[in-house]
Amino acid sequence: MDAQAPGAARLVRQIPEHLSDPAALLAHLSRLYLLTEAWPRETTLSPDGQADLRAALGFLIDSAAVLDGGGIRAQWQVMGQSLTEEDMITTRRTWLVSGDHTAVLLDFSAWGRPFPPALPPGGAVQAEVCHAPGTYPQRALLRGEATAAAAPPHAQSLTLDALLDRHGAALALNPWLERTAHLTGPLHLLPGDPWYAQDSTGRLPMTGSERSLHTLLALSGGEALTVYAEWNGAALTPLSVQSGGALLSLRQLETP
Repeated sequence: MDAQAPGAARLVRQIPEHLSDPAALLAHLSRLYLLTEAWPRETTLSPDGQADLRAALGFLIDSAAVLDGGGIRAQWQVMGQSLTEEDMITTRRTWLVSGDHTAVLLDFSAWGRPFPPALPPGGAVQAEVCHAPGTYPQRALLRGEATAAAAPPHAQSLTLDALLDRHGAALALNPWLERTAHLTGPLHLLPGDPWYAQDSTGRLPMTGSERSLHTLLALSGGEALTVYAEWNGAALTPLSVQSGGALLSLRQLETP
């Protein structure tokens, strides 16, 4: 709790949020318990497993080493952005996809300070993306400048069942992984409390601002649509939507 292991400290502070849901509380405490069991055995883990453990505990990544290790230079589609706030720190996640490769760029803002310029959601860039070590590498850094590029073909969208399979496979590699992001659909939206996304394989609860959810509903016109969304094991958070052959950022659509 004294900032020596801020990732573990955050898990401790989040315990009260799960007291009303025994299943969620058990899952949360299990992640924390797994950290306490893994740390004394760190040297027995693979290098990528050690990187997962240190990231979960809150160790900073070695940016210079990540960039020196080189990356994947390709055309990357900027699939969407999301913001989360915790302890006066706002985190911006920018999701990139190139073929079978996914990367998430993290930016942080303290006390309401502005973020650095962002890559354009829905657009595409030519860039070298360097992944941080891990058994299921997602966190990444840009090496050099990113330049505008023609958008590559969209990846094949997943059914909700396939999304859960892919998320589960990622958790099998890194049990502290908090979220993954996927192109999924076509989905029908079911308004309610909570909202749901449904396809032929099942349905999952959705979260997001009322404005973004109603924007999605309006764009769908009652028909199925395809979205790029984060899945955290509990709810699906849509970040962008395919419309007219283009990928539209919900954050941009919400801007007056």
